Amino acid sequence: MSLPNYQEVIAHPDVLSIFATYLDVNSLVAVSRVTRAWHNFANPLLWADPITIISQLTTPFLKLVSFMRKLKDIEIGRASKTRDLVITLNFKPLVALQYQLAYQQQYAQAEGFITTQWIFKNAAYMQNLRFIMVDGLSVLQDIPPFQRDDGSPHPAQVLLLSTSWMPDINSNWIAVDEAFRNLMFLDISYTTRTEDFTRVYSTCSFPNLRVLKLRGLRLTDTHLPRAIANGHKLWSLDVRDNLLTDQAVEMLLQRFILPPIAQPTHAVTSTDMDLFDNPPVYQREPRVETALHMVPLRPDDEDGFMEYVSRNGNLAQEDHPPLDDADDMLRPTGLTQLYISGNKLTSLGVHRLLHQTTRLQVLDVGSVRAPTMQLNIAYATHLAQLNSVHALKSQSGTRLEVLRIHHSVVTCAPTILPSNSSNYDLRHLHKAEIEFSNRQVGALEALHPLDNPRIRYLCLTDIPTKSYGPILNRLKEFITLCASQQRLIEIAATGIGAAHHRGPKLLTGLRTLRLEFIQDNGSAVGISASGDRDADEFLAQSMGDFSFFEGGLDAPPQPPPPLTEALKVVEDLREFRRTMVQKWNGKLELVVPRSPAV
Repeated sequence: MSLPNYQEVIAHPDVLSIFATYLDVNSLVAVSRVTRAWHNFANPLLWADPITIISQLTTPFLKLVSFMRKLKDIEIGRASKTRDLVITLNFKPLVALQYQLAYQQQYAQAEGFITTQWIFKNAAYMQNLRFIMVDGLSVLQDIPPFQRDDGSPHPAQVLLLSTSWMPDINSNWIAVDEAFRNLMFLDISYTTRTEDFTRVYSTCSFPNLRVLKLRGLRLTDTHLPRAIANGHKLWSLDVRDNLLTDQAVEMLLQRFILPPIAQPTHAVTSTDMDLFDNPPVYQREPRVETALHMVPLRPDDEDGFMEYVSRNGNLAQEDHPPLDDADDMLRPTGLTQLYISGNKLTSLGVHRLLHQTTRLQVLDVGSVRAPTMQLNIAYATHLAQLNSVHALKSQSGTRLEVLRIHHSVVTCAPTILPSNSSNYDLRHLHKAEIEFSNRQVGALEALHPLDNPRIRYLCLTDIPTKSYGPILNRLKEFITLCASQQRLIEIAATGIGAAHHRGPKLLTGLRTLRLEFIQDNGSAVGISASGDRDADEFLAQSMGDFSFFEGGLDAPPQPPPPLTEALKVVEDLREFRRTMVQKWNGKLELVVPRSPAV
């Protein structure tokens, strides 16, 4: 349960609703036994999400088995109304406990009962069930869900279903069961894509689907268009960790992303209008109406989605739509939130995606392959996203608020990895920073926080943990500019009309900067002796072998090391942040992978 907002407290003051959020399970049980009024208030809180409540008990797995056994045996009458209070079945907290040592014994006793078949069969007796999350549960056999002993189907409208990380489940029954026809949120990530997946999901219909997660299903470009069938109603799509190419980007642009929002021309604007969200624009010709497609950032995670629908929707009446037609969740805006990293995209596909639409509010492309950039490095993979900064600026009309992309948009330096490796070596790092950066001075444009104050979350990927100067210096410069952006927003907040309730909303600017690093492979910097990477590695490994010749093999001539030692990026950034003169109050997240065990 979430805290009531200010308007709710003023309109309907209720002391119980304020302090109930701070009560634990035992306290809520005690409150429900005080008076009838308190019972009517606390009982829905205890039964709305019973699995989450059970997971907080000392014997959660045994209590779950007892709970599900008694559920369908509740007598018809007043007691059965308690069963109708169940809105959510969230097994995620319970699944997380099975790996803890303290719960393994009781989980072993209940493991045979806690399966999807057993759960769905008992869930058929919950008339008002709306949200189901069974991620990671065991699957014994596929049977039609929501079927009672008398054969009658479950009549409820399920709005959210999450079955991720269940490789043995057949997700085809989701497409054919009537209980899931009104789904708004569907997550079947990391399940098994059967041979008839394409056929089943091309003939099914989810007219109200708004959030779809198809992560890790090994989807190709031919699978994607048939798995999505409701056009511009779908506004959040997660297809990370698949086999999609640039051709999928073209399909998304043509079918599921609306044309760019028209920008006003010949308009009279103020110098700080970029700091506001949808500021008034005065122009000679009539303004194009785009309010239908300008919506705030909508939650597309399970917790955020459930909280929004529970707060703004009507879940009590089975035959009534859960949300009004004018609600932001239901507006046909086309895709505004796209997660497509971990595929076979190239920088050209991402470049086209950024330049052909201004509708996206959330975009995760991660690191993608780029051309070799004429560095003459054999057996190497180049990762970069260059020449795309213009599409990320406010002047382009972009609506991006959350962005995950390769660090080259800020550092102007690629990531060069040895073939078939996820770690870099210092030789390639030296070429990427010194040779490439020096050659491209003035030719590449870097993204600055002042270019787009609408972006409030930025994640830069595949940053090397060491640097010869250019990457580290540009990251420091970027953080310094974050402080400058923050200062400009503070000044704009004190301007005339900024605090007025009818004035435009002031943007927050960048509040979270997440830096995802990759480790080096421990190799020393040096120029190849043979020009063949495999031959060099074989020669290096054979240097210590036994030899009948006195002195063994002669080592190849080693070139002199670089003029400067590589700097440790993480340590230097932490020290720089600590000693900044003009402080930036945003959040800096440094994600460093663990070094491989020796």
